[in-house]
Amino acid sequence: MITRSPAMPVALKLALRELRGGLSGFRIFMACLILGVTAIAAVGSLTHAIKEGMEREGQSILGGDIEINIFQREAGPELLEWSKDVGTISVSSRLRTMAHFKAGGTSTLVELRPVDGLYPLYGEFKTTPQLDNNALFEERGGRWGAAIDPLLADRLGVKLGDTLTFGKVEADVRAFIEREPDKANLGFQLGPTVMIRHKALAETGLVTTGSLIDHYYKVKLNPGVEIAAAKESLKAAFPDENWRVRDRAPVRRAFAVSLTRWACS
Repeated sequence: MITRSPAMPVALKLALRELRGGLSGFRIFMACLILGVTAIAAVGSLTHAIKEGMEREGQSILGGDIEINIFQREAGPELLEWSKDVGTISVSSRLRTMAHFKAGGTSTLVELRPVDGLYPLYGEFKTTPQLDNNALFEERGGRWGAAIDPLLADRLGVKLGDTLTFGKVEADVRAFIEREPDKANLGFQLGPTVMIRHKALAETGLVTTGSLIDHYYKVKLNPGVEIAAAKESLKAAFPDENWRVRDRAPVRRAFAVSLTRWACS
């Protein structure tokens, strides 16, 4: 009696058939497999490194533990009052306007960033020369101070001590910006950055009905105050407001999710 051997698995049959032509095809298969595993491992390592970096620098990139963004209008004093229970709040704005250098007869589009005396809540704002917030922006002799991107100085032919005009406000160039800790959070910019004191914004005459201006309220939480609890408190205090509220955690998740999708595609 002849005993039949079990049927050969289909996968093994296909593998043996492919090997009849030699090992060249198998080598290509192994090379592709190794390359794929290496790429996935590299992306995993990169994702881990970025997550660690965002954990370490997330506050500086966002400019706070929580950011409240309001378009075309400023928040009322109720928001500032709310912040006293959870931490410290820094107020800034962002709009596009023209910078005029009357002495040189030149002008160009800039990103105007009015900031308050608490900027930055996290990270280091580096300028040349290195000056503190008051020395950079406070009003002296009827003129506010400004810190500008060196690119703007090249475009307009501006040097330290020169005066630029923004709407109705004149500001003296007191330093060149070397590093904005929260610049990565701003996204696409159409022009070089100019920073002035936030109090000067109202004097520019640029804030009118329909002005495309973003107002930012960045909160540095007190020790022991959790982000989730602060956001719930904000929602309860202002249930009808359609504000854009972000915290440093979603920034980390966005980077991780993006890289994971790329690795799996």
